Amino acid sequence: KSTTETSHLQNKTMPSRKKAQGKARKAAKAEVKANRCFHGFDQLSQSERCKEFIKAFDLKFALTIALSSNRMVGATYTETWEAIQQEFPDALVDDVILKNASSYYLSKGTDLILQGSIVEPNTSHACFFEQIIAQLHEKSRPANMSKVIELMGTDQHTAVKFIRERIPCNCLDEKYKQVKSIKKMGHCGNENCISSDRNVERNTMVYCANCRMINYCCRECQVADWSRHKPRCKEASKMKADFKSSKR
Repeated sequence: KSTTETSHLQNKTMPSRKKAQGKARKAAKAEVKANRCFHGFDQLSQSERCKEFIKAFDLKFALTIALSSNRMVGATYTETWEAIQQEFPDALVDDVILKNASSYYLSKGTDLILQGSIVEPNTSHACFFEQIIAQLHEKSRPANMSKVIELMGTDQHTAVKFIRERIPCNCLDEKYKQVKSIKKMGHCGNENCISSDRNVERNTMVYCANCRMINYCCRECQVADWSRHKPRCKEASKMKADFKSSKR
């Protein structure tokens, strides 16, 4: 065959070969996606409203932090939630949106842990919506924001354990074996704690005996924070008492 004919045949073969390779790559990706675990998150049945809710919450939370670098975590969640309620009033009536959000952050957090990436603020977000859902179902039950705050920037042991206990798969079982020897850290509730990051070993902490919703690194920090914590403590203690009496 002439050089011209050979060249023509090669040009005809190349596109079909590339097309076949492209199809093979797509098929491989589809297989990975089909076999991928979403850790309990039902991605296929997620409504557009749920997607909009998560997107709006992420954006508002990030903006709130960006506009005030020294804002406390609890205040950031409060401000974010107040704004989101105005945009999504239906979230307070139908907890499907809240449950979807909590499941989404647990799934995302699991993937990040498996990738070795920073998991926050996904564990905190999942815990926050878990608290809101519980509060909606049990009207007298106060939201435990100290738990949400503690999960922000927590140790790997606490983060992995929190998510592992809430997902239906065993994707984090191996990871938990690797991190369970890490000491669990807690977050001191005193905003003026002498510790720079306010994180101390969990087993050395003291907690408020009245509301049991805030922890401190030491007795001194608990006493120093009492004037700030007192109104919230009384409110939470009353709500817990009312909740217990309603269950009798």
